[in-house]
Amino acid sequence: MNNTSEDQKRTLGMWFRSLRRTSQISLIVAIIAAVGVVAYAASILFNTAHSTTSLSKDRYIEVSLSGASASGSVRPGSTVALSPVLTNQGDINCTALVKLTVPVVNGVSAYDYEVSSSWSLVDADPEAGVFVYGYGTSGELMVIAPGSSTDPLTESFTMKSSITGAEFNAMGSVDISIDGYLVDSEAGTDPVSVWGMIQ
Repeated sequence: MNNTSEDQKRTLGMWFRSLRRTSQISLIVAIIAAVGVVAYAASILFNTAHSTTSLSKDRYIEVSLSGASASGSVRPGSTVALSPVLTNQGDINCTALVKLTVPVVNGVSAYDYEVSSSWSLVDADPEAGVFVYGYGTSGELMVIAPGSSTDPLTESFTMKSSITGAEFNAMGSVDISIDGYLVDSEAGTDPVSVWGMIQ
C-alpha cells in the first residue's frame, strides 16, 4: 500500500515535470513565432519605406526646353547660337540636368562651347561625345520653383577650326543633341544621385 502511494506520487511528479517541460517548449515556440511575425512586419515596413523613396516616372516634371534649336549649315570654324534653358512647368520644386550629345572627331568633341557658371559637369563620356550638366554646383543642385527657369547652359557652339576637310567629310553627323530633365527636388539635390535615377 505504501509502495503504491509512492508509485502514484512518482507518476504524478513525472507528469507535472512533463507538463512543465511541454509548457516551456510551447512558450519558446510562441516566442519564436512572435519574433518571426515582428521580423516579417519589419521587413514589410522597410520595403514599403524603400519603395516610397525610389524615383518613379511621375516624379519627372513637365519641362520646356527652349533656345536649343537652330538650322542652317556648319563647317569647321562656324559658330551656332544655342542657349538651352529649362523651365519648370510643373507645380512642385525641382532640380535640373541637361545631357548634351555632340559629334566626336578623333575621340574629342567636334565643338567648343563655354558652360555658364550656374551649371557644373556631373558625368561625361568624351569618346562618345556625351556630357551631363547639373544646374548648381558639383555638390548640390539648385532648386527651381514652379514657373521658374534655369540660366542658359551656354550661348553658342563653335565647330573646331582644327578639323580637317577629310575629317569633316568623314563625320556622319554634325548635329548637337540636347536633352533636358527636371526632377522632383524631394528626390534629393546630389547631382550624381539624381543623374543615377534618370539613367
